[in-house]
Amino acid sequence: MERKAQLLPNGVETEDGRNALIDFFYIFASNRSKNYGVYRHYANQDIEELIAHFEHDLCDAAEQADPEYLTRLAQALYIFKTGEYENIFWRIERRACELAEEGKLDIYHVTNIVRAFSRS
Repeated sequence: MERKAQLLPNGVETEDGRNALIDFFYIFASNRSKNYGVYRHYANQDIEELIAHFEHDLCDAAEQADPEYLTRLAQALYIFKTGEYENIFWRIERRACELAEEGKLDIYHVTNIVRAFSRS
């Protein structure tokens, strides 16, 4: 969290910055350790703190994401198994509706976004 400026030098104002933020969360969610043992509670608190720290940026990224990155963001939140960030989910839903109206979502994206919403 201290290296936010290094991870996102341009913030989420640019498409590259938004994509980098979503990629960061997706890669972290996909590759994080799941064998915490007795420290599982602390690991979950750290994940909640990380998402809370980037919540505003994730909301901004979700509002302008393309179908692929929107799907990645939804899947990352599903993998983290957090349901406490309704603001992010609401922005994902709104952007998915916009993309569906434009005809830019295919069945792969719709299926994975709905799966992420139903299990988060």
